[in-house]
Amino acid sequence: MPKIEFERLERLRLNIRQQRCMRDWTARQLADEANKAAKRRGIDLKLKLYSITSLETGRMKSEPVWAKYVLYAFEDNPVEIEGFQSVPQNEKSEALKKECDKVLALPEPPLLKKILIGLLGPIEIGNSLESKLQLADILSQRLPIGVKHGQSLFE
Repeated sequence: MPKIEFERLERLRLNIRQQRCMRDWTARQLADEANKAAKRRGIDLKLKLYSITSLETGRMKSEPVWAKYVLYAFEDNPVEIEGFQSVPQNEKSEALKKECDKVLALPEPPLLKKILIGLLGPIEIGNSLESKLQLADILSQRLPIGVKHGQSLFE
């Protein structure tokens, strides 16, 4: 496999696992959601847990044809963040002005961890999603303390 194809498959693999973790879905739930997304688009897909697991663990050596339906499943099920609302494009600037006047608090650690996983996803920290999950876990615990007390997060 050419290097560029391998890197693309690796990015897809990590993105799918990251998006699944952000939604607290099991591989089986992801397969079910992808099947539903395909059905909404007129395709009868019979994606199984094994296929998702094979892709996420790197056993799959080429991009599967069903990957776009997994991405549609994520698109159809956006990550919900408490306190934030989806605003139509033409109303965004006005909504942002109003939101900036409010005092925002950090979300609770479990939700903060999900947000941090989403932010760390595109950043290269080793090759492991586990290292990103561990970093998000540590930050979600220490960030609220650091913000509240003005202490260094890494002491």
